[in-house]
Amino acid sequence: MCVICQSTFDVGALTKCGHLFCFSCLQIWLKSHHTCPVCKERLNDHDWHKIVAQKADVVLKSAELSHQDHTFSQAIYEAYVSLLESFL
Repeated sequence: MCVICQSTFDVGALTKCGHLFCFSCLQIWLKSHHTCPVCKERLNDHDWHKIVAQKADVVLKSAELSHQDHTFSQAIYEAYVSLLESFL
């Protein structure tokens, strides 16, 4: 659920600090702010990732995910895994 609009979303944004928002809500927020709406951590263009949640396309195999293979920070990695597990 997006903390800005309080709605669920299919296209979202995941920040480096691990917070999830509607993609459009975060884009609007970042036009006038340069911080996370939740924790106020400073964000630039490379500090968040667009995500798309589609149950049929989501497959999580923990053996395929490792700290050496992903480029997300630990917080983003954990939030991403949590999001994926919610669809299983």
